[in-house]
Amino acid sequence: STIGDNTGSYTGGSSLGTGTTTGSHRAMHMVGLAATAPHRAEEEHIDFTTPPHDAQQNNDEIVISAAMQQLRDPGVLIVAHGSRGKPKTVRLQLTEMAITWRTETRKKKDVKPKMGKLHQVPLSHIMYVDVGKQTTALRRVENASVSEALCFSLLTKEGSLDLEANSPRERDALVSCFSLVLDEVHAQNWRDIYRGPSSDMPSSFDEMDRAQAGIYNNA
Repeated sequence: STIGDNTGSYTGGSSLGTGTTTGSHRAMHMVGLAATAPHRAEEEHIDFTTPPHDAQQNNDEIVISAAMQQLRDPGVLIVAHGSRGKPKTVRLQLTEMAITWRTETRKKKDVKPKMGKLHQVPLSHIMYVDVGKQTTALRRVENASVSEALCFSLLTKEGSLDLEANSPRERDALVSCFSLVLDEVHAQNWRDIYRGPSSDMPSSFDEMDRAQAGIYNNA
């Protein structure tokens, strides 16, 4: 699944190519399109509906804008993969200067979720958006059943953030959002700068696993 006719194909194993993303930078600043924050964890992802074909391009901008609003507040619940251990549900949030994430566990629907330690990476440290299952964490045998159309990675100076979205359209919208962010943050074309192999990059979520293991061992 792809977002609109002008995004290019985001499915498959290829990295995001050169060119601009759909909706241009104004998609980040559209007014009155904020997504409503649902109360239930399983509903806290971006709502996608298929519009009539002639309304597709306009809908793409709305979807990307809604995804951007959701990323900023309250954040997006998404599955994070490390190079070891089990995948974890995290709340990924975009601030003015950084992206943050923390584990979020909700045992019962009406009970306040248990939040893990807050982690963050400055936006200037995000080098690239990789689409599909390019990294070691996402290529693990345990993740063989995870669809490539749901996956993307944020490659940072500290390591990779390897993520699994709730749907292909949500994955595409989030890729577009982070591409717009990198267009704003980096003076040079970030698509041309990073050429290193994604598979060699360590997972940033492994540090989160080690920190949690330490907490449990000291308890």
